[in-house]
Amino acid sequence: MDFGIGTSITQHRKELDVKSNQVIVHCTSQDLPFSSELYLISSEAWHDFRTVLNQYDKKYVASWIIDNRWVKTLIDDIDVDIQFAIQ
Repeated sequence: MDFGIGTSITQHRKELDVKSNQVIVHCTSQDLPFSSELYLISSEAWHDFRTVLNQYDKKYVASWIIDNRWVKTLIDDIDVDIQFAIQ
């Protein structure tokens, strides 16, 4: 689970009507890559990005947080028997 931040592709920029002072945030899960969602943020400011992992029904629930705003929650396909660590 992570964030991808940048200008993205032309199609996304047109769909989201991205302004010159904005960039696109991709909230992604490598286990479920087609569940990615896109959000706009200012390119002229600092931002706080966090992910939170919880457990639900023997699966992980991932939440993506941008500037203290919960923008996405996803029940992932990863079994809780698989442990995660920050490297």
